[in-house]
Amino acid sequence: MRNGAPPTEHPAEGLSRRVGEDAKRQLLATPPKLLIENPVYGNILSRLRSNFKFCYLVQWLYLLRRLIHMKDSFDVEDIEEEITGIADPPMFLNTFKTKLIQYLVNYKMRSARDEFPEQVDRILGDKEEEEEGGIGYDSLDLEGKIDILYQLVKKANDKSPDHFRKIVSTYEESDNEENMRLTPVFQVVDENFREEYFMLKDARLYYRKWEFQPMEVPKRRRDYFAEIKEPAYLYFEDFEPVLVEWKCLTTGIYEFDAYVQDMKAAGGRKKRSSSYRLAGRLDKCYDQVIDHDLRKRRQALQRKKEVKMQYLLAHRKRSSRLLEKEQQKKEEEDKQREEDERLQAEAADRRAERRIRMKEQQYSLASASSRSRSRSMSPGSLAKARAERELKRRKIQSEIANPTRQEEKWQFDCTCGIKQENYDDGTKMIGCDQCSRWQHYNCQPDQVKHSIDNDPNYKFVCSYCRTNESQAGKVGEVHLTTAGEADMKKEEGANLRVEQTQLSAAPQRVVTAVVGQVPEQVAAPSMPVSLQIGQQGTVIAPVEPKQSIAYQIAPDAPHIFTHERQVGPAEPVKPVQPVIPVISGTEVTPENHQPPLVTFPPRTTFIAYNPYQPQTPHDKL
Repeated sequence: MRNGAPPTEHPAEGLSRRVGEDAKRQLLATPPKLLIENPVYGNILSRLRSNFKFCYLVQWLYLLRRLIHMKDSFDVEDIEEEITGIADPPMFLNTFKTKLIQYLVNYKMRSARDEFPEQVDRILGDKEEEEEGGIGYDSLDLEGKIDILYQLVKKANDKSPDHFRKIVSTYEESDNEENMRLTPVFQVVDENFREEYFMLKDARLYYRKWEFQPMEVPKRRRDYFAEIKEPAYLYFEDFEPVLVEWKCLTTGIYEFDAYVQDMKAAGGRKKRSSSYRLAGRLDKCYDQVIDHDLRKRRQALQRKKEVKMQYLLAHRKRSSRLLEKEQQKKEEEDKQREEDERLQAEAADRRAERRIRMKEQQYSLASASSRSRSRSMSPGSLAKARAERELKRRKIQSEIANPTRQEEKWQFDCTCGIKQENYDDGTKMIGCDQCSRWQHYNCQPDQVKHSIDNDPNYKFVCSYCRTNESQAGKVGEVHLTTAGEADMKKEEGANLRVEQTQLSAAPQRVVTAVVGQVPEQVAAPSMPVSLQIGQQGTVIAPVEPKQSIAYQIAPDAPHIFTHERQVGPAEPVKPVQPVIPVISGTEVTPENHQPPLVTFPPRTTFIAYNPYQPQTPHDKL
């Protein structure tokens, strides 16, 4: 690149008018710089190209490589790339060594790298040097290895003169005889020196300088006769010219065009100057240099495309592997999803089994309680109780036979804050075996989840029930006993006496309900109440701030209703839909229940207490 062109400019744009426009367009479509033109390799390439023996090897490979039956295509850039290490392994050099040794000693090497030094010692080695331990081929520098190859080529030329003449005659028959001659493009003769410029087969411009021995003519006849009496070989011993300098001036069209322009500028208008005449002779070599340079740059572009294609193919294979991994991952996810669905189905079956066992246990407890009550009841009451038990038994058997009917309405109340009836978000859930409240499986502690997964007989208790149990142990137990069956028979309603036995009790307020009316207030302001009154005067008071309370109506018609209300100042109880009693009694439905009129036994007493205030000992009320 000349004239201070910017680095980003393509060197083809700086060519002179001697290069045609068509050639410029073709050069612009090729890479601006080859790998071999990298300045890193400048030193070693300069030594190679200025070595006359290396140049001889290159021209011999261009013209006479068929002498050793070598048919591979050749270009000077190929061998230079292998010598500099750009092309590794050196395929062409190994083939050249193998063919050369095979032609000289009729032996085909299996490994040129391992066997070539041994064969070189066999052909060129001296027995005395071998015994003294001379330097091997691998220990030589670059110039030494080039000299070994140069000597082997010389021996190949002399091995079979007939075969050599046959190869050379092919150029005579094809009118390419000029290719075998080393004819200078331009030469300058000055007394004892001669300077020559050559354009060889590699399209590179070379310079050679010879030095001749000066001819001394005796001035006196006596001296002349004295010299001719000496042997002729002594006279012609130093007569051969001496090669003073050999160097490569240009490689490629860009260096060649720049050199020609410099010669033109140095010659100026002096047409007889050597620089001007040299530039004129070199004008005829432009086509050869352009053709060679275009060919090697197109080859470099093709190699670049092949490397890119190989990269794309490798990337495509990698993409195929990634796609295969994604497909495999998707299949694993599908299998995991199917496994989760199976586990959820099994968990649902276990929940149904727990509900069935719970109903069976409740039925057993109810039967035992009925048998204990039947011992103290009259024959009429006993018959009525049997009918009620039969009705209850049929009801439970119907629910056991149709478990899906029970699942029509159920309460979801999880610790994560979601509280809704019949709530189902598709995640795994678990039901409490005490209150039938459902919660998320993932919201449970790790210990509970481990027990659910590994223990098929594990009975899950929700966080609310666990809290109630712990607080109930602190508050104590509340018992309500009756005055006896005699008093119940004598009076219209049950005379209930409340007996409260607790370790500690909060300040209390007693409210007496009036028959046929709903109590206007059951507790002090902001004081939560949760009472359940069962048959035979049993009072259960779970310590839980839930707005639910059950009332016993009368001994002869024991119905149990559940009412939900928010406790507050002067706020009445609001009855809601009744539920089926689990102990005994007649089934109550929305059709036969007329809220809010609820009948209470005479002198029924409700005890309100605050489980969250400090407790104090208290006796019977």
